[in-house]
Amino acid sequence: MGKRIPAAGLAAALAIALAPMTMTGWAVLADPIEDTQAGLAALETGDVAEAVRLFTLAIESNELSRNNIAGVLTNRGYAYLSIKDYANAVRDFSDAILLDPDNPQTHFNRGRLYSDARVWDRADADYQMAIRIDPNFVDAYVARGNIWIQKGNYPWAIEQFDMALARDETRADARLGRGIARRALGELDLANEDVAAALFFDPDYAEAYYVRGNGALALGDLEGALADYDRALAVDPGQIGALSNRAGTLARMGRFLEAAEGFSLVLDLRPDDTGILFSRANALLLGGQAAAAAEDFALVVAANPENSAARVNLGLALNAAGNLDGAEAAFDAALALDPASHQSLFNRGNVHAARQDFALAIEDYSAAVALAPAPQTFINRGLAHSALGNHPAAVDDFTRALIMDPSSAAAYNNRADGLIALARLDEALNDRLTAQRLAPTDLRILNQLGTDLIALGDWDGAAVNFDEAIRLDRTDPEAYNNRGNVYLYRDLPVWAIADFSNAIRLDPDFAQAYANLGVAHHNNGDYANALAQYAEAISREATNPQTFFNRASTLQLMGRQDEAIADLTATIDLDPKFRRAHFSRGLLNAAAGNLDQAIEDFGDAIKLERAFADAYFNRGLAYFAGGNTTKAISDFDQAVGRAPGFVAGINARGLAWAAAGRQDLALTDYDQAIALAPNFAPAHNNRAVALLATGETAAALAGLDTALALDPNYAAAFNNRGIAHKNLGNMDLAAADFTRAIDLDGKNSKPFVDRGMVRFETENFVRAADNFSSATALGDADAALWALWAHVSWLRAGGDDRPLRDFAATLTTTDWPRPLVDLFLGGTTQDAVLAPYLESDAEADGGARLQAFFFAGQHQLIAGDMDAAAELFWRVIQSGEVCTLAYAGARAELGRMGQLEPTQGPVPD
Repeated sequence: MGKRIPAAGLAAALAIALAPMTMTGWAVLADPIEDTQAGLAALETGDVAEAVRLFTLAIESNELSRNNIAGVLTNRGYAYLSIKDYANAVRDFSDAILLDPDNPQTHFNRGRLYSDARVWDRADADYQMAIRIDPNFVDAYVARGNIWIQKGNYPWAIEQFDMALARDETRADARLGRGIARRALGELDLANEDVAAALFFDPDYAEAYYVRGNGALALGDLEGALADYDRALAVDPGQIGALSNRAGTLARMGRFLEAAEGFSLVLDLRPDDTGILFSRANALLLGGQAAAAAEDFALVVAANPENSAARVNLGLALNAAGNLDGAEAAFDAALALDPASHQSLFNRGNVHAARQDFALAIEDYSAAVALAPAPQTFINRGLAHSALGNHPAAVDDFTRALIMDPSSAAAYNNRADGLIALARLDEALNDRLTAQRLAPTDLRILNQLGTDLIALGDWDGAAVNFDEAIRLDRTDPEAYNNRGNVYLYRDLPVWAIADFSNAIRLDPDFAQAYANLGVAHHNNGDYANALAQYAEAISREATNPQTFFNRASTLQLMGRQDEAIADLTATIDLDPKFRRAHFSRGLLNAAAGNLDQAIEDFGDAIKLERAFADAYFNRGLAYFAGGNTTKAISDFDQAVGRAPGFVAGINARGLAWAAAGRQDLALTDYDQAIALAPNFAPAHNNRAVALLATGETAAALAGLDTALALDPNYAAAFNNRGIAHKNLGNMDLAAADFTRAIDLDGKNSKPFVDRGMVRFETENFVRAADNFSSATALGDADAALWALWAHVSWLRAGGDDRPLRDFAATLTTTDWPRPLVDLFLGGTTQDAVLAPYLESDAEADGGARLQAFFFAGQHQLIAGDMDAAAELFWRVIQSGEVCTLAYAGARAELGRMGQLEPTQGPVPD
């Protein structure tokens, strides 16, 4: 193993000192010699106190020659030097020189002491004296070379090493020293040759491996450096420099926890080295062991309370460990030591941001910027401005970061977010594209760029970005989720299901992926699986209103309206401003007959968006269904005003005007609707109904022919055309149209009733009774009225009252027309039935008065009292309410009595 400056042997000093001794008086000198030998043994075992005691006994024996005393003084000086007692060591070495001034080793020994104490000039003087006495003293040349390295005078160091090598070319320590000096001068090739030569002459030279490792480290060859440090430590496990630099190399390689273990080995040898403790703390922090790092930084701070950097790093570690209060306190303490520390201000700002106290964060970032503008500080302040909704300030900060660092992908990416918030989409896209160009493998940027392109309608471009993100990292669930959304847009639910399933496989707690998978199954018609996926999403994130809204849509299609309404209510509870949820709940409540709640829901949707034409339209329909034509017309006006050309709204307003008795305004609306949409069959149908109401039957018939040409399966148009034919006396054509309406819509009582009236008016009472019975069986709100029509038709055909009795047994109400049922079944009298209506207004009582007179007339007719019956039927005719079944029936009966022309007057629609 090559000689190094720290390696002079203690035994050599004694041997040199005792060499001149003779055997004369050996017995007398035996004790001091034994003491000296025992002292050397004690020094070897580390018992310095014992060594000093024994050496002192030998010196004070007065039995040694000058030269031998000089040797023992030298050894005692080494003992003092080993415990860094420089004062006693210098005294002993100096005394040895006084006793033996011509001994080069004695001068060299004191030079060694001065070198250890870093008193370079005195050390050099002693080495020069040793060389003057012995020009071939190689150790002294090597020692001088090392002094000049320490003093930074590398040419002089090289000269000394050259002198050493001229005398002994195999000196590995001289070659290593010269290599170090040459490397410092930039003579790398020569330096490498020297280090290689040192290892050639001494293959177990730990320090040479260490120096070569440092050279590799300087060149960025981390693997080579690590290998050399390992070789150095294999030779000398206690090589502090190699241990420390090896740990540092591991940290540079990103192997932080291994680095921390390496620094721990150094600390085993130097437990009080706070610099190494600081390095271990940094390695632990970077390795994700924030709590352990905080403990180390706390120890550094305790050892040196004035160490501001340690307090800053302690704050970083505490912040990473989630201890925001502790982190803030550490940064406060660092700022107390150094109020101008922009790093402390920056990191304290991060603590405030983590607490979402963005105003305080901005204050700290601003103070940091004032001290030392830095791109990341501008970026973080910009993010804080964004969080507070101050997007112009955020964009300004990201721009300032880019002025300082035009290559910052993060600044471009964040500025894109700010520009999107400001609706500056084209600029945002340019920034996102620049960010992607600067960081082509950044998955976050690729995913966001894809999302931006979706917002701009470029689904193909978005797909390209998501494909690239997946190609770069097939373990990124976000990319699969985003590409799945593209497939949803392209109406490829099976492909979307595959991507969302991959996202969930990679992240089983990805709530949004479950929600999207639910949508994909919904679009694929698999409603049961859709509900299962929505349930998974909600179990992981019960605060996403969109998931509840989507599940409501699926439940609605499955006919589970109450559950759908419950989910829409949950949506609104989570996000009261979710206007589509208010609107959708309104539609479901309207369909369920909950008109008041529907009107309230549509009203809430309108409050959230005053231009929401569909909400006005549907609220108008709800008002119309509830009989409030005035408010219905007002809402239809609002809908049409906000969406000019809204044909359905114009048509509905026409219906409302017609219901209000303003057929003229209704016709105006229908004409407008037809002008806007000539192929809109409902407008032609409704226009015809208005014409029927004004007696323009031929024109109405033409309009209905047009409606049916546009929509051959339009049941209501067939029914209305049947009414037109009936008004014109074409009973067979009327019956055929009513039959076609029944074939198309067998759940509607109206065509059964209208066909029944055709049969009743043409005296086909059996078939009339059959039609009215079919209407009764549908169970709508007027079922009792249809049962009465079926009863009188059946009685006129010679039947009995059993069908009516069976029906009456199912009635649980005493409301109208129950009194008429009771009249025919003998449960009341005609006077009792008619009494409330003799002076009443037929319009005010909803038609009950006319029904009372008509069915009382039927009761008299069946009883055989033709005059009483005719008087009652005339009361119906005199009302002028031509658009009622009672009027049509009364007219038919009076015609059969010969008191009225059979074809006189229109029939109801």
